[in-house]
Amino acid sequence: MPKLNRRQLLGAGVATAAVLRSSDLLAAEAAPAPAPAPAAAADVIEVSGTDRKKMVAAALEALGGIGAFVKKGHRVVLKPNLAFAQPPDFAAGTHPDLLFAVTEACFKAGAKEVLVAENPLSDAEKCWTRTGCREALKAFPEVKMRMLEEHEEYREVKVPKGLVLKDCEVAKCFLDYDVFISLPQAKHHSSANVSFGLKSAMGAVWSRKPFHIFMDLQKGIADLGFAVKPHLTILDAVRVLQTNGPKGPGEVASPGKMFAGRNVVAVDAAALSVCKFDGRMMTLDDAKHIKYASAHGLGECDVAKLKIKKVAT
Repeated sequence: MPKLNRRQLLGAGVATAAVLRSSDLLAAEAAPAPAPAPAAAADVIEVSGTDRKKMVAAALEALGGIGAFVKKGHRVVLKPNLAFAQPPDFAAGTHPDLLFAVTEACFKAGAKEVLVAENPLSDAEKCWTRTGCREALKAFPEVKMRMLEEHEEYREVKVPKGLVLKDCEVAKCFLDYDVFISLPQAKHHSSANVSFGLKSAMGAVWSRKPFHIFMDLQKGIADLGFAVKPHLTILDAVRVLQTNGPKGPGEVASPGKMFAGRNVVAVDAAALSVCKFDGRMMTLDDAKHIKYASAHGLGECDVAKLKIKKVAT
């Protein structure tokens, strides 16, 4: 049987069927849940500054060092937000300095392999080059870069507790690698209101289309948290796209913040008040996917209950 590419499958409606197919399909194992933080550790590290490389170093140190996540011989997959071929100044995708700093830290920790992977919405090569990420990764000739555009790169994962999402196809690398680190960009989103760590996980699935057409998007994003489970999330809010997201161009603010933690729900909740989006301060009633995910038991969203450690660089 000839191999179909992603766009042929989308045209045939396979992606839609993958979400709606019956329960007799075998469930694939999702990645193990991130290890809980030590009792005395902070839930979220909030770093202030402008130099992303220094901010990453400070965030990792506050979390116990990169060695708390990456061990010698580990295979590490990094998930930036590179869905759109936009320059870094647009604040519509992961900044190359953030990607550089985390890649460097992983190799210094003795990682056997570092894979940078994303499922783009724009031309793959333009996403690498216009974002500046291909240039940033030239310093690491051993790094692997992959835009996940082939159906064979995905595996079905059941979501038995999902409110609206019962199964989805997730890129195998995010399920099988020893360490999965998510590197989202804080930005406005026209449908979800904000795009942080939970929303960025949609770049790990075969098709985003069913989330936007066949289900409540906010509930679908929350459900996806059962299938896509990063061990570490580092959310860049040094500069933030406030309007016309997720692609931009739009208004950009400079809060000078970075949020990092083991639990993506806690990271997203802590970052929600970093600045205005679409002209207003967002609450959990605006970014309901964060609240739904918390209600699922995927993490704490009440910032009053979170231990947030603030660090300046």
